[in-house]
Amino acid sequence: MSTSIAVVTSQENVGKNDVLEIVRSLGGHQSVRCSELGDPETESLVTICLDKSILPGIVETYPEGITEIAQALGGEPKTSIVADFFGVRGAELALRFACACATLWPCVVYTLMEEFRILTKEDLLKLREEETISFD
Repeated sequence: MSTSIAVVTSQENVGKNDVLEIVRSLGGHQSVRCSELGDPETESLVTICLDKSILPGIVETYPEGITEIAQALGGEPKTSIVADFFGVRGAELALRFACACATLWPCVVYTLMEEFRILTKEDLLKLREEETISFD
């Protein structure tokens, strides 16, 4: 069971330490290979990477995607943070991570599912408020 998302921001200088700080603020830690967030008992983990190459990949698979992201973002996409959340609490952790990013930077989230879906900060906060923990 996993949930995969990409946080796309117009913030140019997002670095590994910024992402790790979010993970730590949510109770996670950095291991040797990846950032981990969650409860080892429920096997809820996340693998996070800063990925500037994901944006050209969107153009290839969904050409209108970059335009839609830029419009929702209100600026040019600069950085993408790809996160794969595993375990029974994966969707909950994905939402918490996405909301934390949205409070720091102008960003949108798109789900890495079969259907291309963009979520704005307002969408994320509404999902959190409604305690809806699925990106489906």
